[in-house]
Amino acid sequence: MELQEKPSSKLAGYLSDIQSGRLINYSLFCKELIKKQISELTIREVFDAVLVKPKRFRITVLDQKIFEEICLRFQMHESGSRVSAALSGDSHRASVSGSYLLMRTISEPHPVVVWFDADKVVCPAEIADSVLLVENLENFIALHATLDLLVSWGVDIQCSQLDVIFGAGNQITNQLHMPFLRRYRRIYCLFDLDPGGIRMFCSLLSQVEQGALSFILPADLEDRLHKSEWFLSAEERTELLRYIDKSPEIDTLINLLRASQRKLEQETYLNR
Repeated sequence: MELQEKPSSKLAGYLSDIQSGRLINYSLFCKELIKKQISELTIREVFDAVLVKPKRFRITVLDQKIFEEICLRFQMHESGSRVSAALSGDSHRASVSGSYLLMRTISEPHPVVVWFDADKVVCPAEIADSVLLVENLENFIALHATLDLLVSWGVDIQCSQLDVIFGAGNQITNQLHMPFLRRYRRIYCLFDLDPGGIRMFCSLLSQVEQGALSFILPADLEDRLHKSEWFLSAEERTELLRYIDKSPEIDTLINLLRASQRKLEQETYLNR
């Protein structure tokens, strides 16, 4: 695949939305790709689209390598930066040039900022051997309560030698974060037990070393699902089937979610 192409603000905007987990008009996105001689076969191999509401689709990347090549080929350069896009009143259609993550530890509970841009990663602290990725802010704030809960579930972690990172929803799957996350030997994911959490986990699963990633499940998961007031929609039950055979723990989770027809947000962990 040729890696240089005249920038396309519309196509770059769609790619940025996909990277950020935002919903897109998939049919228009496909038309833009076909205009650039990306075949329909390649599109089907790289992207999976789930209709969430009229003309708005949630996109899952099936082939990360080809997706990165497409992003590189059609990325916005100077004319497509967020600053120049803002001058034309279209800043939401351009990629953000950097990112950051908040990180805490037991010994240093005050959050530090890990800063990312296209050229470097700046981390003001020495990283631990393992990291816990937390999707929900309340669980990140209640650091000790969250870690005590994981220990009570029998999760094999050394809390005193663990970094805890706030994932801010699907922000954690940003491509800028991947080289940093690959530094960790073990990556534990405390995500919501729903299609969104599973989707994030599977995205990470395709980008980090095999066996490094674990999806944390409550020891009393079936009981919690039985008491949950959050029900899966028909679309969500169908979407779950797309992630079968990604990992044994995900298969177990999907079977329980579909059997109960319920989902669970991780912030409810602190209510018991």
